[in-house]
Amino acid sequence: MFTSRAEYRLILREDNALIRLMGKGHALGLIPDDAHERFQERIRCIRDGLERMSATRIYPVEDVNRTLQEIGTAPIRNPVTLFQLLKREEVAYDDLKPFAGWEPIADRMVKKQIEIEAKYEGYIKRQIEAVQKMKVLDAAKIPAGLDYEAIPSLSNELKMKLVRIGPATIGQAQRIPGMTQSALTAILIFIKKMELQAAQKKNT
Repeated sequence: MFTSRAEYRLILREDNALIRLMGKGHALGLIPDDAHERFQERIRCIRDGLERMSATRIYPVEDVNRTLQEIGTAPIRNPVTLFQLLKREEVAYDDLKPFAGWEPIADRMVKKQIEIEAKYEGYIKRQIEAVQKMKVLDAAKIPAGLDYEAIPSLSNELKMKLVRIGPATIGQAQRIPGMTQSALTAILIFIKKMELQAAQKKNT
């Protein structure tokens, strides 16, 4: 599947493919130890860089705001971290060198990854939450042979798709084209009712 068509394309990005897959490749014996160690050092640099950016705070004094205007971004009114500044679309990692109290990173790949982590932090967090939610839905089983015709709120089109595809979990059902949140809720409620009825019969 093309990354641009994947469900979670901010997580499955081209720029972080090495981060996601290098460890697996090394475990399978496809990546030499020295190459793996060099890449792990890059990962450490990214983490250290992000920590420094989050820990370094600047204040709305005249010199700071003058420098911000010189690099083409708006002055600040309240104290902010360099990580917060890097979230701005027009700000690059190298623009913040005047405020850094450490030796700037030279590795372009490391700098680029730090920028991406800052600028897309909110979107990435939301997609990670969506992935976790999907894992929960994938664990919610649909009983084999469920009678979708008995769920009145489902459209005829969805009923036909569900019967034809036969999803084993709610997560699989959610991926069916045309599936809606209300339809998923109706299926879940129907399954819960079935389970309650079965439990009541068992106890009588």
